[in-house]
Amino acid sequence: MTDKLWYEKINEEDAYIRKTLQEYIDLYFFDSVEFKAVEDITLENLGEFLEVMLKHYQQYHFHLGELYDTGEILEEYFDYVFMDDEKYINYPKYSKEDKRNLGWLLIVNYIQMCNPRLFPADVPHLIEFLHAKDGEVTKAQEKLNTYLAQFDLMKRQDEDYRCWAAITKERQQTIAENKPLPIRPMSIELSKCLKD
Repeated sequence: MTDKLWYEKINEEDAYIRKTLQEYIDLYFFDSVEFKAVEDITLENLGEFLEVMLKHYQQYHFHLGELYDTGEILEEYFDYVFMDDEKYINYPKYSKEDKRNLGWLLIVNYIQMCNPRLFPADVPHLIEFLHAKDGEVTKAQEKLNTYLAQFDLMKRQDEDYRCWAAITKERQQTIAENKPLPIRPMSIELSKCLKD
């Protein structure tokens, strides 16, 4: 469990960190037993938290910029959690192959990096990375890097934009007709969005 008093260290301009994370929990984890409050997010269960967020990203419930912001907010949150009274940040030290590193590695090395860009179609590979076992972290990272290196980012960006536009149009039409929003299977593929 995370230090319940971490937010007492927070400065006024960073108050959005707790507010935003709680909004994510209320919106995306409303039926979760594990995540009820911001303090329920720990380095040990960060991968589980990210997996749920990634599945919503895969469904185009939010865009890449918001995924990036999620990574940034989580990093700032953990900075405060592990900050001592002298304002030094002391993260727990795990071995390189410890699976407790996976959530943190995903944020720092992938979600917050501009290149490679992460697309909704990449989510199953990111989740597979989060499920690596102890002793297989480096191997899982190499596998994910190899997968991401194969793409022409400009082509994928255009494809993702067209998919996002098609889904937005479909949602707007559904709202205009006062119908419930369509529920998409969690295994959605970009190509399915682009069919006329």
